[in-house]
Amino acid sequence: MRPLVFDLDLTLIRDQRRDLALWIGAINAALGTDLGPDHDWSPYPVHTDHGLLQALSRTHRGRDFTAEERVGFEALVVSRLDAALVQTPDIFETIAGARALLSAVEGRAVIATGNIHPVTVRKLRASGLDHVRLPCSCSADGLDRAGLVRRGLERLGWRPGDPATSFGDGTWDLRAARALGVGFVGIAADDAHEEHLRGAGARHVVRDYTDLDSILELAERAETPGEA
Repeated sequence: MRPLVFDLDLTLIRDQRRDLALWIGAINAALGTDLGPDHDWSPYPVHTDHGLLQALSRTHRGRDFTAEERVGFEALVVSRLDAALVQTPDIFETIAGARALLSAVEGRAVIATGNIHPVTVRKLRASGLDHVRLPCSCSADGLDRAGLVRRGLERLGWRPGDPATSFGDGTWDLRAARALGVGFVGIAADDAHEEHLRGAGARHVVRDYTDLDSILELAERAETPGEA
């Protein structure tokens, strides 16, 4: 059976807008910027918390974040998320069928997310997805998506050339799967999202995980994305 890797935001849980607003607020506080909720993140070469933080610091300050500054930023993000969870404990909605799917693949699956580790832990707990013990590859494990996915799969014993399947919602997830030569299953919220993923090369796209048997079967045969 193939090892599986799952993105977290918009792949296993939703409410990305509220989460993104918290993160942008921390960025603006740390850098003195005025980024809005509709800021276009697609041109950035990396899509992890650490990678975006460095890119924004270089753009707006002309230098990298120091290690000390990064620790302070992470503490700020965590404190804001904790406050939001006190106010709205059910802030993160689990995508239908995700809980049963993770139970079914425990032992051969990993989560690879651009979030920092303490944020990942809180999101899994708040969404009720901490019922299984899955290894996590988080932002500190690599600045780019392919690095995160590779590191996560390696924790399951995967080696380059071995079959595996990655689940994700973004074109960066798709590109990472293509770069690593592994299968890819896109998770789309609506028709426009599905069209976008298919246009980028996705051969398989689903809306949720409610048909568990079909998802497990697809995971074993998913193909590497084609070219856009």
